[in-house]
Amino acid sequence: MSEGRGECEHDTPKEIHDELWGIYRKYVNNPLKKRVIVKNGPYEYDVPGGKRKGAWVIIDLNERPSVEGGGRTYNEAVEAANALKNELNAVGPSVKARFEILRKASP
Repeated sequence: MSEGRGECEHDTPKEIHDELWGIYRKYVNNPLKKRVIVKNGPYEYDVPGGKRKGAWVIIDLNERPSVEGGGRTYNEAVEAANALKNELNAVGPSVKARFEILRKASP
């Protein structure tokens, strides 16, 4: 199983909050090749130290070869997650979005 973690922190004004969630909704509703498939979340949290909020999701990065829309590759899933991160960061300097590929912990 391939999974990634997307996270975004931002100042709390309603305009920023609404714009970020609009971008998120766009990516979770995109055609398959450009869709971010969320396995868990989003989960919201208060950033320590003040007026910032954060949210994170666990993203499915697995190849989907035989589903509607012709399927998608692992690389296309990673590209979609990075595109979401980049679009979130473009909202403004107060936004800090990150994406990382998760690996199972070794016992």
